[in-house]
Amino acid sequence: MKKVKFKINGMHCDSCSLLIEEKLKNLAGVIQAKVSYESEMGVIAYDENVIKETEIKREIEGAGEYHIEKIKGIEDEKNIKDKYFFVKFREGNNLLVVSIITAGLIIGGAIFISK
Repeated sequence: MKKVKFKINGMHCDSCSLLIEEKLKNLAGVIQAKVSYESEMGVIAYDENVIKETEIKREIEGAGEYHIEKIKGIEDEKNIKDKYFFVKFREGNNLLVVSIITAGLIIGGAIFISK
């Protein structure tokens, strides 16, 4: 059994993800298929002795105007999540610094005005 993760571009709604999921589940050799419209991702577990990855990709792209990009594995997925975390962490730190500076100016101004 092989498990792959795809980024699926071109989905317009939850019905698109359900359509793709059903098409995949009906393919011989596909053991499990989960497609998410929200994350634009699909995870497919299949028997590589029965069906090839190119056939799965062709089936998805043939279901509509979808474009598939393979995520090369768990390592890449982890790197994507780590990169996203650090970007959000940095944004949070920037907001914290701006908030501290703003609070300092407000408090400093209040003390200056009260004297």
